[in-house]
Amino acid sequence: MSPITNYYPNDDEINKLLYEAVIVFDASALLELYHYTSKTQKSIIDDIFAHLKNRLWLPHQVMAEYLKNRENVAAKPTQSYIGLIQTFPVIKKVEI
Repeated sequence: MSPITNYYPNDDEINKLLYEAVIVFDASALLELYHYTSKTQKSIIDDIFAHLKNRLWLPHQVMAEYLKNRENVAAKPTQSYIGLIQTFPVIKKVEI
């Protein structure tokens, strides 16, 4: 056995983690949801988070960082589109 394999869990360990581990998110993982479509966000929340509901833990600091940064992160895609439209004036302007 290679020493490298010691760093990777085997299938039994992975299954145990998937079904028993407490999941702790950091703020950046939660803020990453803003980069997905609303359909994908809903799917993640409804299909994945629902199965983890008794094992999710959000530390106070994570929630504070999420709340502090969410407006800027949520606005970022819109700002990118506005910048793109301003850079390429041949693109028909649309209300965002």
